[in-house]
Amino acid sequence: MGVPQGGILSPLLSNVILHELDLYIEKRRKDYIKSNETRKPFVANPKYAAQTQLARLWGTKREAESLKTDISCFLKTLSLSLSEEKTLITNTRRGQIKFLGTHIRRLTPTHGRLSKPSSAGNIRMTAPMKILTKRLREKNFCKFAPVGKKSSGMKPLGIPSFSPWPIKDIILRYRAILNGILNYYSFADNRGSLSYIYFILHGSLRNTICRKLDIGIREFYRIYGPDITIRLQTKQKG
Repeated sequence: MGVPQGGILSPLLSNVILHELDLYIEKRRKDYIKSNETRKPFVANPKYAAQTQLARLWGTKREAESLKTDISCFLKTLSLSLSEEKTLITNTRRGQIKFLGTHIRRLTPTHGRLSKPSSAGNIRMTAPMKILTKRLREKNFCKFAPVGKKSSGMKPLGIPSFSPWPIKDIILRYRAILNGILNYYSFADNRGSLSYIYFILHGSLRNTICRKLDIGIREFYRIYGPDITIRLQTKQKG
């Protein structure tokens, strides 16, 4: 028994049953703090994607394995099971890990201070810029362009298959792609770096419309402005 993967109600139904797990982990967190007043506390950060959760523990590997076993036993009371294949216990001091398309690593002290403040304490969660730009390149939104002898950047490309669409639909399509990325990584500590994704998609949209209308870049910005806006006509009643 379970919920269909990809179903509209699947995330909602999953979170309804996993709410019990939230309560259990919160209780374990409070118990850990009471019994380890002189140590750094156990911290749980539930992050759901289907049936996935991330928890952080400042402690030994043995304590982490014990917590994993206890969580597995608790899930059985909900008629659920913990996937051994997809469950990872790792030390963030030894390098970054990947979780739900995000890179997670622990900041190291620099001259007695953290190198940069993070929204999650000394844990830094970042959007994988190289992977994101690679995906856009694979979908022909951009291509490599030489910048210097030892470096290269991305040159935005128009999408010919979008050209037959109405201008409004082309713009809305690009906005949906950009907003999807920005919203997904809204928590990222390097969110400012996503401006490069905006640069690629903005340039690709510009080139797509220029190709469709057979106009130059100067004429394009004269018509649509730097933010590429259009006026949507609405039908008046009566």
